[in-house]
Amino acid sequence: MALDCASNIVRRIEEQKALKRAASDDSGIESNSSTQKSGVIIPQKKYVGSPRSIFFNTEDNSGIAGLKKSLFDKYKEVRKIENLYPWQAEFLNDPRVIKGGNALLTAQTGGGKTLIAEILMLREIFNRNCSAIFVLPLVALVQEKILAFKALADAFHVRVEEYAAHKGRIPPIRRQDHRSLFVCTIEKASLLINSLMEKDQLRTIGLLVLDEVHMIGESGRGANLECLIAKYAAACSGQIVAMSATIGNAEQLANFLDGFHYHNSHRPVELKQYIAFDKTVYQVKKV
Repeated sequence: MALDCASNIVRRIEEQKALKRAASDDSGIESNSSTQKSGVIIPQKKYVGSPRSIFFNTEDNSGIAGLKKSLFDKYKEVRKIENLYPWQAEFLNDPRVIKGGNALLTAQTGGGKTLIAEILMLREIFNRNCSAIFVLPLVALVQEKILAFKALADAFHVRVEEYAAHKGRIPPIRRQDHRSLFVCTIEKASLLINSLMEKDQLRTIGLLVLDEVHMIGESGRGANLECLIAKYAAACSGQIVAMSATIGNAEQLANFLDGFHYHNSHRPVELKQYIAFDKTVYQVKKV
């Protein structure tokens, strides 16, 4: 039974890959060959010409990553920033990201990964009228992120819903507008996705963001995270963006996501180290 379930997941993942890639024929992507896996013909693609998304509305997209300029300007005002770092703009304007492709983003702690996730979640809500799931490994991190997202919720009139510990309604309340950001632990996200699959509503989730995705390598909960990714990829054609600062097997994970790996080593804030000894704090100096 377990093997049958696993093979079904793999088969559905391959089918979704084929559908995404085949549909890209009308969006500035040209096919030059094809291969066959598990009975599904998967065209091999290359990007040509100006990227034009089949998954996202690209009208008035002079802001960033397909998000309208007016919304992007409002976002910068809310977050009190003037501009993105060059690497953030490069990632968000990558044709693969704009077209809804999956990605693994590795960058230093405090380097600005969450900002990228926020912009992509807003694009999902306003361009496609879809909700997004933001997954974190710990209850404390979920609660911290709920507070961080409050400014976005107030400014853009979106719902930020906590799914951690005893919080979070399963299945969620069904609404006509899909303007929800579900902030979840791994286990709660899995329950949420299961309930949406049972109600045939998983298509309302257009983006799955996985923070601290290096947890996939841990025993126990790592398997839960891997299963979560597989279920979402198999059941719908939404976008997956995974983020980490410390993952070691980045290319392998990017391949599992059927996406690409983007790495940035820029640290915007200098990292200083201190040692406390005998009631005195000493700064560690580089030699």
